[in-house]
Amino acid sequence: MDIDPSFTTTEQWAVLGKLTTALHLNVLFAIVIAFDWMIAHAVIPSLVESNHIPRSVNKVRPFFYFVSAAAAVGLIIFLASSIELLEVVYEIYDRKWY
Repeated sequence: MDIDPSFTTTEQWAVLGKLTTALHLNVLFAIVIAFDWMIAHAVIPSLVESNHIPRSVNKVRPFFYFVSAAAAVGLIIFLASSIELLEVVYEIYDRKWY
């Protein structure tokens, strides 16, 4: 089976650029979600219980949860736009390769 793409127009290249940006932002949002959730849910409570940091640092935990939730919303938005932008791939590769 030979996969031969069709001619790629300027508009399709622009959409592919947007798709690449959206996919990179998806990865960035996923990293932010994981990092902030880990800090708020595991690191701060552990350090507070072991008395390595003062108990007043517990007040910062809601901020990390908020950032994690906001990043999750961003991830969902950019994931939805990525799925929508994937249509250009089917325009370039008009045949299925599976």
